[in-house]
Amino acid sequence: MAHALRLGVVYDFRNPPDSGMDNPSLYAAILDQVAWLDGLGLDLVWFTEHHFVDDGYLPSWIPVAAAMASRTRRVRFSCDVCLLPFNHPIRLAEDLAVLDNLSNGRVEIGVGGNISLSDNGGLERTQTNIFSPSWRSSRNFRRKNFSLRDSCSLTGSLVA
Repeated sequence: MAHALRLGVVYDFRNPPDSGMDNPSLYAAILDQVAWLDGLGLDLVWFTEHHFVDDGYLPSWIPVAAAMASRTRRVRFSCDVCLLPFNHPIRLAEDLAVLDNLSNGRVEIGVGGNISLSDNGGLERTQTNIFSPSWRSSRNFRRKNFSLRDSCSLTGSLVA
């Protein structure tokens, strides 16, 4: 089955100190640009996620996507790779459910766990095991890095 070509943009929110623009102005300009692109019929806005970088590289894409969702009507939002070792799986699922509701179902996600820190003890495997069922049912879950009791079920139409 053939799929339609989708067009999109990627933002990383990098803002080197010598750019001459403060971070609030950069964020505002990007939000304006995305609202304009949504009006032109753009399909996707993707974000990259990086941590511990001095040039403002975006460490948390979900709040930015929520701000953009409030100013757009059709564009979909996703991250290139959401780094699971930096996120608690239930908190991530909850944040994505809220974003999904705010955007009226316009959320997609790519996940990964390849980071250059010491051994994470199977953390990303644990997270994907918790993350997927958390969309469907209440359950208890115990693993090496997380112990969840009576976790709530979430509602959303997230495309994973």
